[in-house]
Amino acid sequence: MSLANSKWTLPPVLPEDPKRLCIVEVHHTRINRRSFELLHWVGINWKFQDNSTLSNQAHVLRWAYVEV
Repeated sequence: MSLANSKWTLPPVLPEDPKRLCIVEVHHTRINRRSFELLHWVGINWKFQDNSTLSNQAHVLRWAYVEV
């Protein structure tokens, strides 16, 4: 089972390890909704496990590392 086991971190602080999954609270501006996503930070983008990029209409509110 996976769980968040670190403190919530606010942007502009970003994860250092692109291989570590994070649980990320995201605000989707187009539909005005919040959700939690499993993402990892790669270079300049948040990416899903399938390597697709988080929409530019979604803003990261906070994130925490996930451990298995």
